[in-house]
Amino acid sequence: MTADQKKRLKKGLVQPILNWYRKNKRDLPWRSTRDPYKIWISEIMLQQTQVEQVIPYYSRFLNKFPSINTLARSDIDDVLKVWAGMGYYRRARYLHEAAIIMAERHDSKIPSNYELLAALPGFGPYTCGSVLSIAYNLPYPAIDGNVTRLISRLFKIESDITRTAAKRTIENIVDNLIPMNKASEFSQALMEMGATVCKSKKPKCQSCCCRKICRAYNEMSNPEILPIKTKKKRNVHFHIAAGIVRNGNTVLISKRPENVILGGLWEFPGGKKEKKESLGAACVRELESKTGISAKIVRPLMSIKHHYSHYSITIHFFCCSYSSGRVDTSISKWVKIDDLDKYAFSKVHQQIALKIRDGGC
Repeated sequence: MTADQKKRLKKGLVQPILNWYRKNKRDLPWRSTRDPYKIWISEIMLQQTQVEQVIPYYSRFLNKFPSINTLARSDIDDVLKVWAGMGYYRRARYLHEAAIIMAERHDSKIPSNYELLAALPGFGPYTCGSVLSIAYNLPYPAIDGNVTRLISRLFKIESDITRTAAKRTIENIVDNLIPMNKASEFSQALMEMGATVCKSKKPKCQSCCCRKICRAYNEMSNPEILPIKTKKKRNVHFHIAAGIVRNGNTVLISKRPENVILGGLWEFPGGKKEKKESLGAACVRELESKTGISAKIVRPLMSIKHHYSHYSITIHFFCCSYSSGRVDTSISKWVKIDDLDKYAFSKVHQQIALKIRDGGC
C-alpha cells in the first residue's frame, strides 16, 4: 500500500471510526482502566463469551484476584471455582499459568514486548495484539471476530476468512490503518463497530459512519454474505450416563483429568453409553470403572443437552444409592451435600448440585 493510499484510507476510515467510537462506545468496566492486568483479564474473558455475561464474572474475578501476585499464589481449584459457569475453562488455566510465570520471571508485570508475551500460556496473536494495543498503546493489530467481519465488508474480502491468506490480508489492512499514538482507542473502536454496527445479522449499514467507503455496502446486494467462512462439519452427538450416588448425607464427586476438556473440574461421575447398552446399565458400569464402587439406580433425575465446538452431548443423570466398594480417592471423594458449593463444577453439573441441595435426589 502506497503512502498516498494509506493517507486516503486513514482520512476516509480512521477518523470517522474514532469519532463514532467517542460518541457511541458502551460504558464497560474494563474501559475505565489502563491497568494491563485488568485489560488482560477482560480480553481473555471476552473470548467466546458475550459481553453481558462477562461483566459480573469480571468484577467477581478481580475482587478475588486483584493482581498478578494474588492470582499466581492462588490454588487452581479456587480460580476454576470463580470461573465456573463461564465455560472454556482452559482460559482460566492459562490465566493462572501465565500469572505464575509473570510473577517468577517478569516482576509480576505483563511484558510489553511481543516475543516475551507470545511465550506465555494463552497468549496467541489476538491476545498479544489486544493487550499490547489497548493496555500499552502500541501499534499491534488486535483482530477478533468482530474486526474480521468489519474489515472483510469494508474491503470486500471474498476469500475464506479461515484461510491463512485471508487472515494475513486482514491483518495487513488493520496494521496499515492504526493511527500514530492512538492504537488503544482504535483497536477498541474497531471491535465496538463490529459488535454493535457491523453485526453478523442485520448490520446497521444506514447509520454506519463508513457506509460511503464500504465496498460490501456499495457493491453487493447483501453485505451479510461476508465474511465467507467454511462451514463446520456436522456435530457428533454422544449420550452420557452419570450417577448421583448418595451415602447418607454425602454424595460422590470426581475430578476430571487435567488433559481433557473441562479438565480439573469436579463432576458427578459417569461416561459414554455404549451401543446397545441402556443408560442405566451405562451409569452403573461407568461408576464402577471410574470410581471403584458399586451402586444401584434409584430413578432417573433429568437429562441436559450441551453443545461444544465440535460435538454435542446429552447427559442423563440418575439418582443412585451406594452398594459396596471403596472409592478411588485419587480422583473421587464423598462430600457433604451442604459443601457442594465449595467445589468448581461445569455449568451443567452446577445445575445438578443445586438440585441436590434442594432435595432433588
